[in-house]
Amino acid sequence: MEYAQAAPGYLVMIKMKPPLIRGWDFELSEYEEAWKKGRLLTGQIETSNKCNLLCEYCFRDEAGSDAKKSLANELDTDESLKIITDMVDLGAQTINIIGAGEPTIDFRLPGLLERISMSGAIPVVFTNGYKLRESLLQKFDETGTSIVVKVNSFDPETQDNIVNRQGYAAKRDITLHNLMEAEFNHPNITRLGIDCVVSKHNIDEVLKIHRYCRENNIMPMIKTFIPAGRTKHRTDMEISMHEFLELSKQARDIDAKEYGIIYERLIPFLGGVPCPQNSQASMYVTILGDIFECPAQQTSYGNTRAVSIRSAFEKIKQQQKNPGLSCPPRIKYWKMQKD
Repeated sequence: MEYAQAAPGYLVMIKMKPPLIRGWDFELSEYEEAWKKGRLLTGQIETSNKCNLLCEYCFRDEAGSDAKKSLANELDTDESLKIITDMVDLGAQTINIIGAGEPTIDFRLPGLLERISMSGAIPVVFTNGYKLRESLLQKFDETGTSIVVKVNSFDPETQDNIVNRQGYAAKRDITLHNLMEAEFNHPNITRLGIDCVVSKHNIDEVLKIHRYCRENNIMPMIKTFIPAGRTKHRTDMEISMHEFLELSKQARDIDAKEYGIIYERLIPFLGGVPCPQNSQASMYVTILGDIFECPAQQTSYGNTRAVSIRSAFEKIKQQQKNPGLSCPPRIKYWKMQKD
């Protein structure tokens, strides 16, 4: 926590904004300006559907499957590289790699990171951290990549059960330790985030995870389910909107009283973190080439094998209405549940 001299013998706490990882640290005005000028600011892409976990809340997998394997007709490397180039040409300053499976087990990942970085954009990779090779850690550093690691619980049994993989939590913790040893959570500008989905299994641990993030200069991405994929069939695990809002208020009080971090935002993430994935000047392309506003939206704006990124973005601009960087899909879902 920082303090400043207000008068002889008196210190006042400096009010700070929530710390955001490099690549998510844009001001709202930057989204608004990009929108007015018809530019993209953030893009989301996927690697293969292959994954070494089987998370109960996966938004990119349907119920009943016992493994996440490569899909037929996935984009090849050249197609993915062209999407990156087209997004950057439209103005994208950040490209998030968010799935569809686990990016670190896709052989194409290093090449994608290099293309994003060499194009002048910031790569952001979402990973479960199960198996992070030293060579890949070096590639993250070379390309200025920000990393978001899955942490649903620090209790090994709870975490392993959520992802259906025994021994996962211990290996994840090693990855988290190695990233901090490599100073991805540098105090000046962090490149480390934690991705936590709140459910009935870990609701009592959420504020502990939030404090862990604050104590280690990590951006918390603590949120509810995305209402898609396997999650649609696991309503027995989900918490209510009111429970999440209560947690958000408690996190906000903790931030103000203990860390001097002041904000009003309660959704979609705890800790005042905005969501640029469904916002002005953003778009999402799946590993099959289907184009959406964000990972939770279900309306496609075409496929990259048939329409250009630019023309799809023009269609999105005509529909997109999320100036506050909130989460329209979750709000719509809560309304449908009469929550």
